[in-house]
Amino acid sequence: MIDPSSLRTVAIALAAAAAAVACGDLPDEWTDVGEDADTETDAETDPQAACEGELSFADPYLEESIRAAAGKPVGPLFAADVDQLTALDASGTMADQVVDLSGIECLESLEWLSVQFNCVQYVGPLAGLTSLKWLNLNDGCIVDISPLADLTSLRWLGLSWGSSASFEALSNMRELRGLDLAYTNIGNLDALSGLTALEYLFLGYVHIEGVAPLAGNPSLRWLSLMWAEIDDPSSLSALTTVTGLYISGATINDLAPLAGMTALEELQATDIPFTDLAPLASLTSLVSLYAPDGAAEDLSPLSGLTSLTDLRVGVSHELVDLAPLSGLHSLESLQIAGSSAVDIGPLSGLTALAELRLEYNHIEELGPLVMNEGLGAGDEVYLAGNPIDLEAQAENIAALEARGVYLDFD
Repeated sequence: MIDPSSLRTVAIALAAAAAAVACGDLPDEWTDVGEDADTETDAETDPQAACEGELSFADPYLEESIRAAAGKPVGPLFAADVDQLTALDASGTMADQVVDLSGIECLESLEWLSVQFNCVQYVGPLAGLTSLKWLNLNDGCIVDISPLADLTSLRWLGLSWGSSASFEALSNMRELRGLDLAYTNIGNLDALSGLTALEYLFLGYVHIEGVAPLAGNPSLRWLSLMWAEIDDPSSLSALTTVTGLYISGATINDLAPLAGMTALEELQATDIPFTDLAPLASLTSLVSLYAPDGAAEDLSPLSGLTSLTDLRVGVSHELVDLAPLSGLHSLESLQIAGSSAVDIGPLSGLTALAELRLEYNHIEELGPLVMNEGLGAGDEVYLAGNPIDLEAQAENIAALEARGVYLDFD
């Protein structure tokens, strides 16, 4: 199962540090292109002339990456040395960052290109690389994406941490399957309305009007809106093909728009102030659910979600009754921490459980765990913070450990 938060954690940390080193105060830099970024070089005016004779690259780190890919670390580079290159990784590091792409226009056979973790502002040299299918410009300093408008063969594009006065260039990219716009200033999604092949869309940490322009997309399966500001959350109701939705931390205070998203298989909605899980009752295809803190005073809306294999209930001090979970026989991982549950009897029949996290509840009796015949070798049960008398429960503890169950009381 994909965990979107972990996918971006490292990228976010590196990007923040790298951008600070290379770009200074990024929020100002992103909106201040400067004279150099708007100036076309002679190479861009006549790219064919620039690719005749010995090739030159303004940026030493870009040249180093190209030489490594071409297998020619020293000596003059010519078009014949790079005309078969289909992939190039010029990702930046904390010490070395590409800031100028001049010269890359001569690599006309490129289909795969990564320039992430750099501080490239002007992407004009990429305009003619129309064979590109995969382009990663994530975690950089882009200030204008319009030169990318003719890259219509792209299947995946990463633009996170970038900025642009207009995102209209995206409207031409009808072959896109994946698009990362996290931490951008996109504002509205109108440019995405015709991208009907789009399956995966990252929109974390953005401020958008809503997702209505995505409503007509029959292919969209995976949408991340983590920590996004959404002016019109009700527009989510039209995304009936989405199977994975990640809205943790987003400005959504009502789950009602999700009630009609019956194709959902994964839903992550932590760090959101919900109090009612009722709209989730219709989502019977859910396999994984991370519910928000305070939302689980009543688990009865989940009783019919029998396809669930992974359930994490957020902290809710009012939660006592676990009976609605007794029929969720497919559960393999269950987390109910920081609640007020006392009776874990309803869990005795959940024989598929392999991981059970019940920290900081009011549990005293472990007998129901012994009754659960599915708990055995390699399975894990976490019980820290419960008022368990270890001496009084010694027999139950011994029985579980004899079956190979790992018990954690700390």
